[in-house]
Amino acid sequence: VTGKRPEFTKTIESLQRQEGAQGVFSYTVTGDPLPEVQWLKGTSHIQPSGFLPAHYQSSCEKNKHTLEIPSVEAADSGLYVCKVSNKAGTAECHTELCVIDKPNFVRPLASVAAVVGAALHLECQVDEDTGVTVSWTRDGRKVHQSPDYKLLFEDKTVTLDILKTTLKDCGNYVCTVANEAGSASCSTTVKAQVCAKTHITELYVPFRTSVIQKGVTVHRDCRLCTARSRKQPPSAAPSLEALNSK
Repeated sequence: VTGKRPEFTKTIESLQRQEGAQGVFSYTVTGDPLPEVQWLKGTSHIQPSGFLPAHYQSSCEKNKHTLEIPSVEAADSGLYVCKVSNKAGTAECHTELCVIDKPNFVRPLASVAAVVGAALHLECQVDEDTGVTVSWTRDGRKVHQSPDYKLLFEDKTVTLDILKTTLKDCGNYVCTVANEAGSASCSTTVKAQVCAKTHITELYVPFRTSVIQKGVTVHRDCRLCTARSRKQPPSAAPSLEALNSK
């Protein structure tokens, strides 16, 4: 067999494009005689031209080749194989096209009533995680990962956990997800529920002055403690006359 078997002198780089953008596979091939080109997506032929779908375009200038998709769609994602062959042999090159769409929330944040001192869990879910970054804000200020705040993004589920909720953790929380194709946000307002607590009030009431020894006076104090709940009005304090009469 005479001639030179085909060879890829420029391999085909994988592509990541957002939906609607242009995707171009370019490569350089040598061989004698000039090799014939076949393209497959998975196991389906898309070139020669008899198999080429309408939204694919191929071109060749000497030994430089391109396969172009003017406007990629989600269905164009997948593995591609370029095979070149002539009488001297064959060669092939593998590549991949990943079409990304902007993330959207399939389950947004729900309303939450937090209990002061208890744990708080916020959760939402998106339909896309390719190249997606997540950020949180509370009342416009960014929330960072810390011992008190646990942020997680796994299996397209976004979570924020507060181990011990305080009053300062209340406010409007916004979760934003973004990639090259765009971004989306959802929000919820966290309000606090405070459990009823007992408040202790102290009342000091002096006794009447007593003479215990001629020329010496002693003032004796009596401390009276009363307890009340936040939800109940304070009871009336004992009068001075009532205490001194005992």
